[in-house]
Amino acid sequence: MNRWTIPKTWRGKWQVLAVVELGILLCSIDGTIVVLALPTIAKAFGQSIAAIQWVSVAYTITCAATLSLAGKWADTLGRKTAYLTGFAILTTASLAAGLASNFEWLVATRVFTAFGTAFLLSSSNAILSSVFPKEQRGLVLGLGVTVFSIGVAAGLSIGGAILHFASWRWIFFVNFPIGIFALAAGALVFDPNAIGPARPRTKPVDWSGSVLVIVTLFGFLLGLQRLAAGEAGQFVVLEVTATVAAYFFIRTERRAADPILPPWLFGVSEIFRGSITRVIMRMATAGVSFTLPFYLQFNLGLSAAHAGLIMLAYVAVLAVAGPVSGHLADRFSPRPVLLAGLIFLGLGLGLLFLLPGGRVSPVAGAIAWVVIAQGIMGLGTGMFGSPNAKSAMESVSREHHTVVSGLLWTTTFIGQALGTTAAALLLGGSSSVAGAPLQNQQQVFALLAAFVAGAFGLCLWSKPAPDLTKSSTDPGRVRKVQK
Repeated sequence: MNRWTIPKTWRGKWQVLAVVELGILLCSIDGTIVVLALPTIAKAFGQSIAAIQWVSVAYTITCAATLSLAGKWADTLGRKTAYLTGFAILTTASLAAGLASNFEWLVATRVFTAFGTAFLLSSSNAILSSVFPKEQRGLVLGLGVTVFSIGVAAGLSIGGAILHFASWRWIFFVNFPIGIFALAAGALVFDPNAIGPARPRTKPVDWSGSVLVIVTLFGFLLGLQRLAAGEAGQFVVLEVTATVAAYFFIRTERRAADPILPPWLFGVSEIFRGSITRVIMRMATAGVSFTLPFYLQFNLGLSAAHAGLIMLAYVAVLAVAGPVSGHLADRFSPRPVLLAGLIFLGLGLGLLFLLPGGRVSPVAGAIAWVVIAQGIMGLGTGMFGSPNAKSAMESVSREHHTVVSGLLWTTTFIGQALGTTAAALLLGGSSSVAGAPLQNQQQVFALLAAFVAGAFGLCLWSKPAPDLTKSSTDPGRVRKVQK
């Protein structure tokens, strides 16, 4: 038995699953729990709305830009060390954020929190793929999708409760006891040899590639954020910088002895196709998540609390669909489940497209329509997530799972930025009066539905890749098999 072979009867896998899901839950809660507190924090530090957004923007962009780097170091350090390091950084940074005495300190702590999140997310799928056999892998990856979605919803709920009963600082303090518990649990249940041992570095560190990938993603995502804020000049400068950095990154990675993101990965059809479709899926859900709160409050006249409850229909269905779709992908094949997910996602967007613009009265019918559409979208997203991750993870050998896991999460953040920016531009382009009912939400839903249709076509007319989880780890053989 080699170091990557795990007995199917290994009893510790469920404990490992629990600790990994705790990390995913903590990351997803941390990403949303701060949202409701931003107005309160802005008042506490005397910051404008434009400035206070950096508490969230700094976290999101840093996390996306460092996931690939964290995944590479996780293989070098060993996945147990990397995961526990992620918990330690996130826990310490959260404590520091709660103690922040000025705005600059708070933003800096959010950057360090993102580093911890990158270590946790980049290792999560790789750890689960190492300890669970192939016939259970879709199920556990589906659980990860469910837990992440529950954490997003829980972050908003917990954040609201904390702000009602305590200071905004407890938004960050709440992570500290959870992180300490997770550190202790991980130290006890993680077996380094089972989840992925350290691999002594025999080649020089790809520092050039590391810097260039961070500059590329940071410039690209920050540029989108500036475009959504109406800063066209800054958008152009940042996107040009990102393009130049991407060009030199590709050249550097082709020559690097141990590239931070091996270029041959994108020659693997399941990874190339899976990355594009995952960006589109997240783009669709993020665009809807940005648009619906405005529609529910400005067009239907609902309160923010009622709008949030209606949007929970998406999370509720997704929580069930995630593990079920994973089980179906294990029992049959990932592709039919994934295609069905895209169909339901497109159907939900089609229903939202039929919503009328302007002030709506009576609102009961529109509310029911939104709930149904959100439920169908939740079903589609849940059916897509697990097969997409399973196909990508099983298209390469196990020693590359950590890098692929980081790539999957990176595409998630990229899709989120694209969807939010597209929705903000379309809605802002024709809405000049603050608080006025939306008239052009159909443009957002139509654009997102078109992208989903393109993702469906890409999956439908391309060949599935063979399962390479037991094949040679030689990249050359991977390329040969793919051809």
